[in-house]
Amino acid sequence: MAELTHVVTKRNTIRDLSARHPMAAFIVLAYAFSCAWLLDRIDLGTVNGFGIIGSASPALAAMIVSAILRPEPSGVPAGKRWRSFGITGILALAVMAVMRLWFAAGLVTVAGIDATAVYPNPTAFLADVLAAVVVAFILSGVHSPRQGVRDLLRTLDPRRHPVRWYWWAIAVGLYPAIVALGNAICAGLGLPRPAPIASGPWYGLALNGLILSVYYLFGGGGLEEPGWRGFALPTLQKRYSPLVSSLIVAVMWAFWHWHYFWFGELPGGPLGMVFYLLLEIAPFAILFTAVFNRSGGSLPIAIVLHAAINITPIFLPPASSLEFSIATGLLIFIAAVCMWRSP
Repeated sequence: MAELTHVVTKRNTIRDLSARHPMAAFIVLAYAFSCAWLLDRIDLGTVNGFGIIGSASPALAAMIVSAILRPEPSGVPAGKRWRSFGITGILALAVMAVMRLWFAAGLVTVAGIDATAVYPNPTAFLADVLAAVVVAFILSGVHSPRQGVRDLLRTLDPRRHPVRWYWWAIAVGLYPAIVALGNAICAGLGLPRPAPIASGPWYGLALNGLILSVYYLFGGGGLEEPGWRGFALPTLQKRYSPLVSSLIVAVMWAFWHWHYFWFGELPGGPLGMVFYLLLEIAPFAILFTAVFNRSGGSLPIAIVLHAAINITPIFLPPASSLEFSIATGLLIFIAAVCMWRSP
């Protein structure tokens, strides 16, 4: 009995610490769950479910901390919650399967993606199923039994938080417009144009863009947003200005990508992470804050913007140069400042 009491006390202490220091708890959990990326090194074909789980780690961390902060029942019927979970999980698994089938067909070639088999081994399918469960768990959190989780994800339900049409246009088109303008500036300076990453017939490229766009909404960074913008940014803005809050999120967000530098997928090591923070993540964080705040805290808009940023280089690659990074960073700062003043 004494041992059981000790365990319960320890658990209550951890819960109390998380409630008193929610941002610290969020950071620890987000970084801990991101260790799923260690399994992303396994070759599982076009899609790697462990990479999706690692990308969703900020959302998982935010849901846990939100449930601790507001643990009271939300009043959502269990049947509604499980139906949402099942439908979302099946759809997520279907999107991953379509992604594998598409690239195995070989109609379009994308640099860095080489798939000859849909599922190269049983582990690939099991990883997809596990990733689909995680995606369904997050997205069905709109109907969570905990009020804190439901509050966190409430804007995922468009009926509860509608946004004006132009925010969708901004989320989809803003970053491609910035890249196009940055490329034009670089071209005016005499810098070489980047080679296209994707090649194939126009109809194949169009279908490829559609498939990748749907996949990237959850498998390419989109599900980070319930953590960064859904939880961290509003929590920080209770104490700090939007600019300071953006920069704090930028530091957390940049170093959360540690695996890219650790495994050499991005060059530079620790110094490379500093440039990554200053020239890419910090401007993006400011841009996201402007869009998120001005859209009334819409997570779908943040998710679509994140997916657009990740998919744009495939079809509109930026110039690979320091000059482009500086030009794009300045353009994002300008766009953010303008949007901060009016939509």
